[in-house]
Amino acid sequence: MFSFVVSVRRLKYNKIMNKQPAIRLILTDMDGTLLNSRKELPKETDAVIQQCLERGILFGCASGRQLINLQRYFEKWKDSLFFIGENGAYARYGQKVIHYSALDKALIPELLQRARALKTAWPVFCTKDCAYIESEDPRLLQECRKYYAELKVVASLDSLTEPPCKISICDLTGSEAQAWPAFQSLQDQVQITVSADIWLDICNLGECKGKAAALFQHQMGILPETTMVFGDYLNDASLMPLAAYSYAMANAHPDLAKLARFRAPSNEEGGVITVIQQYLNS
Repeated sequence: MFSFVVSVRRLKYNKIMNKQPAIRLILTDMDGTLLNSRKELPKETDAVIQQCLERGILFGCASGRQLINLQRYFEKWKDSLFFIGENGAYARYGQKVIHYSALDKALIPELLQRARALKTAWPVFCTKDCAYIESEDPRLLQECRKYYAELKVVASLDSLTEPPCKISICDLTGSEAQAWPAFQSLQDQVQITVSADIWLDICNLGECKGKAAALFQHQMGILPETTMVFGDYLNDASLMPLAAYSYAMANAHPDLAKLARFRAPSNEEGGVITVIQQYLNS
């Protein structure tokens, strides 16, 4: 299990330090970070990725989204990029699985029971290749279709035999207000992450984006001094200590912003691409 320690300095987003080693890895969150509010990539994304790869810079994304969903955003590049899905429980680089962690089966009944007890909230059972729900409520379907490319409705999640790598709670009441308190007493048994306003993610203890990213850094021989990361929400906190160039978006959660060394323009302004272009042109 990795220990994450960070020394925090607040700097303007465009203050790139001189005489630093060349960047070897750029890793970005998706929703609220690289994607705008319409879930669109900035139009310059393809060109920037191509520039990065031509210059020997590895590019990847780290998200609570389903990994297959992430790959479909980058169909042209899916065999060349590093993907962290399911908030760190599943990571791939090309055809190679970097990390996968299935939830302990003994914990699943308790997690589902607590999720079902919440008002206007539903569990999402996330396996490597498909996500499952047991409700056809249109509000749930609308939210799930944003993040899960492979999604099936089943009569009961109890009937599934393959253990999930993550159970997500779609909580329209608010993940911090309702779902987090409902699961808080289990935080010594599972990793509980508030990943968005209406999403709470539950994985094995210790699983997070930062753990998967650190494994990749170790395998590729990449140091924090040559890493750049971008994020906007609490599930990005574990990424910040892994990079000398850690950026919180202008629209970031205040607690995440405290952990980043730099600020980037908002996701609506294409802040991730703006900062990367600035680096490539410097």
